[in-house]
Amino acid sequence: KYPYPSDHHPVIVELEAVSLDDIMLSKSIDFGENKTVEVVFKNSWFEKSNYVYNHELAQFCADYVMMGYCENKQKMEGYLKEMGFDTIDCCMAAGRDEVNYFIASKNITVNGKTETLVFAAFIGSYKDQWYSNFDPYGTQRANWKDRNAPYAAESEKDKVHLGFADAREYVYARLKEYITKNNINKDNMKLLLSGHSRGAATANLLAAKLIDESSVNTATATVYGDDIYTYTFATPNTALTSLGTQQSNYKKIFNIVNPEDFVTKVMLKYWGFGRYGTTYTLPSKENDNNYKSYLKNMKFLWCTARLSLAKYFLPLVLALCMVLCVVFSSMP
Repeated sequence: KYPYPSDHHPVIVELEAVSLDDIMLSKSIDFGENKTVEVVFKNSWFEKSNYVYNHELAQFCADYVMMGYCENKQKMEGYLKEMGFDTIDCCMAAGRDEVNYFIASKNITVNGKTETLVFAAFIGSYKDQWYSNFDPYGTQRANWKDRNAPYAAESEKDKVHLGFADAREYVYARLKEYITKNNINKDNMKLLLSGHSRGAATANLLAAKLIDESSVNTATATVYGDDIYTYTFATPNTALTSLGTQQSNYKKIFNIVNPEDFVTKVMLKYWGFGRYGTTYTLPSKENDNNYKSYLKNMKFLWCTARLSLAKYFLPLVLALCMVLCVVFSSMP
């Protein structure tokens, strides 16, 4: 059992043993520079309520969101195919008011029934998107006509961060297009949303929008609320808490943040802003008495990684030393 301190209540996560009936896919994915990550995927994750935090599913999402920073469409498609995803829509260079993303799908078996899992993840700030991060009122929008998506409504101004909401509208349009183009039926669909930093804010707002859709009218909703699984990382504050960000139907949105990370302070809590859903915080000096022990272990892992990196660059360093020796020995 591993405790994870929360903004709202303490939570205990139990890592379950693999059932003989569980369909599990485990891969070691190489993403260059001597870096590999062990990725595990289980169909059974989607047999459980989306209101229950699933640490393994959170790890899976974190792995793939980080891979999204490769900024290489072919590589990203390869990473997704490794885990059986196909029909991939991938954008690694979105515009100022948008967000980099990938959307992919695969068939999974859930309680004996074949379902289509749609995995949509949103990456952190890319180039000019930083300007949008610091434009919460949408006063400096690019207003590109070729983005094929509306901007967030002016009626949301002062209620949500419009820079993040513009990104939400962009990926909402891409997700709707993807579902329509691939004839995916919401009666046989699970949706997994994830994101990091700007992408986390996008996922947070998108999940809330889709949940609201389902609550208002299931017939016209993009996806049923009970089929939306959301895990975001380093999530900024996205909306006024007075909008009901902590209502029970949003509790299925899980945000994991580092309390020392300034990105998670935008927009300011003192201005009344927060996030949709449930927020879990990483250990810090302020919230965990075992922080020094965690820090010691992390420093050990960091030193181990640096040693591994040193081995990787050692031949280059030795070659450079030899060249310098030759140069200096030839000097008068």
